[in-house]
Amino acid sequence: HVLVTDLCNRAMPLVRYRLGDRAFVACGTSCPCGRGLPVIGAVTGRERDVLVRVDGALVPPDFVVALVIGDGTSVLDLRIEQHADLGIRVLVVQRDESSAAAVRKTIARELDRVLGAPGLTSVERIDRIPLDGSGKLRHVVSDAATVDAAAKLT
Repeated sequence: HVLVTDLCNRAMPLVRYRLGDRAFVACGTSCPCGRGLPVIGAVTGRERDVLVRVDGALVPPDFVVALVIGDGTSVLDLRIEQHADLGIRVLVVQRDESSAAAVRKTIARELDRVLGAPGLTSVERIDRIPLDGSGKLRHVVSDAATVDAAAKLT
């Protein structure tokens, strides 16, 4: 969870303000300013961007992204969208490889398995992942998860 502190704002300093983003720590990387605090690596999504299994359990975005991209797969970028009916639409940008279609089938099968609902996942190959309205690239977008449900992950 990304939290920030801004002590330069005299009107209202922010102390451990929770942004709602989830991110990895960049291991082995130090800040050029010389501070010894952890440095943010990749932002994996928003806290509410979790997928909901058919049994109501929540699946965090970093787990699903790692599952889809995997080791040595042809997927270069992705966006996973979950609709209110729990249906999944996966958009992938892939290398031109002979196994690209097979990789898409594997992604659909694995997401169906993880979410406990065979046949709910469709995977489409596209040229570029669209940015959301704020100009950010969100890897996981869920209309099924609520803020209250996402809080269970924390």
